[in-house]
Amino acid sequence: MSLLFETVKALREARRLIKKGWSRKAYARDRWRHPVDSSSKRAVCFCATGAINRATWGKNFSITEQAETQIKNVISSNGFHNIVDWNDAMGRTKQEVVRAFTKAIQTLEAIG
Repeated sequence: MSLLFETVKALREARRLIKKGWSRKAYARDRWRHPVDSSSKRAVCFCATGAINRATWGKNFSITEQAETQIKNVISSNGFHNIVDWNDAMGRTKQEVVRAFTKAIQTLEAIG
């Protein structure tokens, strides 16, 4: 499968994870809101980067890089160049994070 297809698939999975549970100030959290590794089976909510890491776990690193690049392209219009800083910014909402992933997915789908 193509890198483009795999990146879209990863971004969709990351968006799904965030919709289920979003986190700030940690890549992932368990059901008690304790920080855990994004690859942990106990993880139930994720920040933007943690969701990408989980969605691309065990896959070609190029997919992770492309997914992060697409999110960076979306958030750069808001003056951010770092996904973690953008995710954790004061006032950031889960809906804004989900919308950023949707926009990144739509951009890639328009190319492919």
